[in-house]
Amino acid sequence: ANSYAKGNSAVFEEFKEIPKSKLPGVATAQAKFTRASSNCNCGRRVETYATGKETADKCYDACKGNDQCKSFAVWTSQGGSTGYCGLFDKSCPVGADGHSAPNACPVPTVSNYFNIGYNMGAPAVVQ
Repeated sequence: ANSYAKGNSAVFEEFKEIPKSKLPGVATAQAKFTRASSNCNCGRRVETYATGKETADKCYDACKGNDQCKSFAVWTSQGGSTGYCGLFDKSCPVGADGHSAPNACPVPTVSNYFNIGYNMGAPAVVQ
């Protein structure tokens, strides 16, 4: 009976050594950015890229490297300035669409320009 217990405890010890980051289905990283708005200029533009930052991940990397950046937006292929990346000094209003509800955005995009705005980090928790 003693060798059976020893054998099982060795197996359990082995499982204890597996870091949580290696277990399937266990989230260990915070969200880098969260989709927040559409068709909004979320604040003052602190930096802009006409090319080279045409995806959310690439635009995020630019925002991460700018201390003033709180949010960013990528202009879509629906209208003008496709692939443009703008970094803003304020967070984007969550759920806002500057074309359908212009007062929901600090400055809506012009009607034939479309973007998707993202806030840095995980979504804010409403309490």
